Amino acid sequence: MTPFPRMFSTLRKQSCIGFIVAFAAINLLAKSQPPTSVYSEISPEYERTALEGGGYEAETYVFGKGVCLDEKGTDESLSSMSFWDVAQVIAESLYEADYIPTPNPKETDLMIVLNWGRTNPSVDGIGGLEIDSLAAAMNGASETGAMAAEAASETPTTRWETQTQAGEMHKLHQTQLSKQYEQLEQMLVMQGMGDDARSDANAFNARLLGYQEVLQRSSELANSVTPIRNYIRDAMHELESPRYFVILQAYDFETAFKEKKKKLLWTSRFSISAEGRDFAEELRNMAMASARLFGTDSKSLRRKLTPGRVEFGELEYMGVEEE
Repeated sequence: MTPFPRMFSTLRKQSCIGFIVAFAAINLLAKSQPPTSVYSEISPEYERTALEGGGYEAETYVFGKGVCLDEKGTDESLSSMSFWDVAQVIAESLYEADYIPTPNPKETDLMIVLNWGRTNPSVDGIGGLEIDSLAAAMNGASETGAMAAEAASETPTTRWETQTQAGEMHKLHQTQLSKQYEQLEQMLVMQGMGDDARSDANAFNARLLGYQEVLQRSSELANSVTPIRNYIRDAMHELESPRYFVILQAYDFETAFKEKKKKLLWTSRFSISAEGRDFAEELRNMAMASARLFGTDSKSLRRKLTPGRVEFGELEYMGVEEE
């Protein structure tokens, strides 16, 4: 028979282990991979050779160094990764799409320029503080107007002193009303400026992430009641929230190398929500979720993509290529 202290210790260990497992499962769910949005387009001059067994004929590439866009400069998960750190992860997803890196310029098909970063949306126009001030200005103007009207209607006419006091009070109310209306006008100007800033930010980020069609249709469907409206509303929420993104721009290498001209063949833009996320932790998943669309025409924005499961067969020894 197990002594009580030892049995209690065993139960306590099992309970702790169960709690740790449960906590880990909850934490895993909380940090589950957010869906990826992808927009890919190709040049009319670009066409890949499809293979009979599926996939495409491999094309070779070298990376071109783009830029890291972080307007606020406060995201440590972006600044902690160098260009080559990001490029190494992206190379894995490019390999899944049959794009192979090569150090030989004579055998290079593409130069793939890599850009990455985080969007900085202008949410809620002028922001919560200004909106509160605007509401206060409107309420204050309304209350002062009512008080001025009341003072004017109740002006006594029997005694000269009382009339004088009431007149001065009326002037005071009118002065306060004038100041509050002036404040209201200033706040409305700020509101307009905030709305303009929001529109500008949305337009810029839509081009950056491939959400142009979403932005266009959001204005078209503003007053409609259709199932597509919910889709557009959710997509607009994504656009107006911080997002991590990667943009791959593939140029014809021979044209760039020999003629010093840029001939863009295809572009892929993919992004995920950045709220509560770490770019270094999410990069591989978002890249692998997007790989199937590299070098293709997605026709429109593709949302809610997740990485596919990759199955490996038995390793086969193919020999070593002599230098």
